[in-house]
Amino acid sequence: AAELRRNDTERAQKQREEDKEIARLQREEDKKREEDREIARQQRADDKENARLQREVDLKIARDKRIQEYELTEKEHSLYQSQRAHEIVFAQENYIREFMLEEIHYSGNILLTYQRELSALLGEFQIKPDDLDRTLLFTVQMRTRTTLQLLDTTRRTILVRTLFQANLLNDKWKKHMAILYNANVSGVQFDQVIDRPSYKFPDIERADLRYTSFRSMSFGARLDHSIFIQSDFAFVSMADGNMSNGSFIDSVFETTNFDRVDFSGADFRRCTFRNISMVNCSMFGVKLQETKLFYVNLFGCMGFQIEQIYSLSAANKVTLPNGTLLHSQEETDDHIF
Repeated sequence: AAELRRNDTERAQKQREEDKEIARLQREEDKKREEDREIARQQRADDKENARLQREVDLKIARDKRIQEYELTEKEHSLYQSQRAHEIVFAQENYIREFMLEEIHYSGNILLTYQRELSALLGEFQIKPDDLDRTLLFTVQMRTRTTLQLLDTTRRTILVRTLFQANLLNDKWKKHMAILYNANVSGVQFDQVIDRPSYKFPDIERADLRYTSFRSMSFGARLDHSIFIQSDFAFVSMADGNMSNGSFIDSVFETTNFDRVDFSGADFRRCTFRNISMVNCSMFGVKLQETKLFYVNLFGCMGFQIEQIYSLSAANKVTLPNGTLLHSQEETDDHIF
């Protein structure tokens, strides 16, 4: 019996050791499986991170590509716009050039036609310009006025010179009968037209005389109700003339004789007078706002008011109507009148 118990004990001991070994092997196997699972998890995490990074790279590449394509498109568009603008400017310049050439050709034809018609008119009736009756004079005046309206400034000057050479610019016809009455002679260089210093200048009432030039001339014509904006008067004698109700805005007068001229109602705003004689002239209602007077003699002028001095922008060495010499605008006061 003791032997039997000992054998049973040994078998039981052996069985426990076998069970322990099996349990140990099972634990090692479980640990290996856990390690495998951890490796798999880490691999999945790495794969996921790699995929995320790859997506970011792909997105950045796509974004950079879009930006490059946009910048390239903008450059191409800008280049196209610049080229288109250049083409438009070039086309406009060509159009303006062709238009100006056509205008020159058109104006030249108009002037030539007028000269031929004037020559034919005077030749047909075989009369001298001084002998024109009122009907022919009206015809010449109307044709002249229409033609002047269609010409540029250069050809207007040529037309006026044609009238001068034909002796149609004289003082025989007055007021509304004058050839240039109410005519558009803007831009005409009268100092290039009339080469006789003592020539009796015709009346030019109510004419458009903007941007005209009168230099080294002498005349006493009627220029009332005319427009002389931005005109140039230099070394001119217009004594005893009539320039009433004319507009002379932004014009320049230098070394000019205006003695006894009627300036009533004239507009001299922003004009410049330098070295001017205006003795005994009429200044009723004259506008002088922002005008400059330097070395101007107004002795004996009628209608000149203190307000006109105050409206000047500059004044120096001005002889006032009562003989007082105004050295600067600041010296102006009521007692000088």
